[in-house]
Amino acid sequence: MRSARATALFFIAVLQISLFIPAAPAQSAPAKNGRPRPAPAPPAELNSGDVPMEIWFFDRLAEDDEIAYVNELMQAVYAAAKGDQVARAHQFFMNKQPGESISGMGQFELKIAQTRIKDMELAAKNPKAPRARVDDVMDSVLEQNGLVFTPRPVVRNFQRKSANLRAPLTLAGAQKELADVRAYVDRNVGTPTDAELENPPDATWTDRLDFEEPRIMRALYTGDFTFVQHYRSQVLTYIGAMDQYLRSRCPKFDGRITDQAATENGLRYQLHLPTDMPAGNPLGQRPSGNPLDLGRQIRQAAEDNDDGNKDGEILYTHAPFKCDSGIVVKIHKNMEAFVGLR
Repeated sequence: MRSARATALFFIAVLQISLFIPAAPAQSAPAKNGRPRPAPAPPAELNSGDVPMEIWFFDRLAEDDEIAYVNELMQAVYAAAKGDQVARAHQFFMNKQPGESISGMGQFELKIAQTRIKDMELAAKNPKAPRARVDDVMDSVLEQNGLVFTPRPVVRNFQRKSANLRAPLTLAGAQKELADVRAYVDRNVGTPTDAELENPPDATWTDRLDFEEPRIMRALYTGDFTFVQHYRSQVLTYIGAMDQYLRSRCPKFDGRITDQAATENGLRYQLHLPTDMPAGNPLGQRPSGNPLDLGRQIRQAAEDNDDGNKDGEILYTHAPFKCDSGIVVKIHKNMEAFVGLR
């Protein structure tokens, strides 16, 4: 999860046209974020060579590969740190802290978003101009924070795991990405106050409570199930557990959601439908859903049930007006919509 890349570069905003890429076939209409739908993958050799990655190519990586590249760059920084640089590097990569205007990673994400636009504009004027690189941006931001390394940390011979690359980001998409990143790095952190939870202007409050599954909570608050739909069995189990927790506290949670979720999950098992998408899809960190692996399903269902129960407790604890809170009312309505009761 923030722009589609929040949460968790994990942390992450999701951090173009090159002489080496063959002309792409006609694209369908761009999505809302300005990025056209996926095009056929270019040759794998585009990712070869012992050189840092250019931003235009970084943008084409699958999200998991983007995260992996940044993680490798972070490890390169740690490996290069000496003496007091070690503690300062760890502080730089920490999540944003309450009262902090912008974190080190926030500076990096913002600089990437700004550099991306300048790089695209320069490439349009002069296709032979050197392209901006991810590692150079990190080095620049580290230097601004007093962290100078010799030799400077870079990623060598990165191997992406996904064979497919996303379509090039358009200039309009890059400008929207910059706006999203600015909003994300400026976000408040720490536990939201009752006043903030009484009528939240957006769903960012879901990232500020210690939910087990903040992306599911965000989807339940907004009613946008685009991503979590890929993990329908997980979310159904999670929703059923949350409904059960809130049932004894709020009259509107009357058990119908639990029953509907259990019925659908039972049918999904009988029809041998995959329980979730392969690891690396939206919620991530879950193995490919083999509908015939009953042992795995039982273990995952127990985990999902526990997560839903815990998040129901967190929601109820922090909701300023408990059952009558706007966030609880909206989540209940969207839970009903997800299971088909609306």
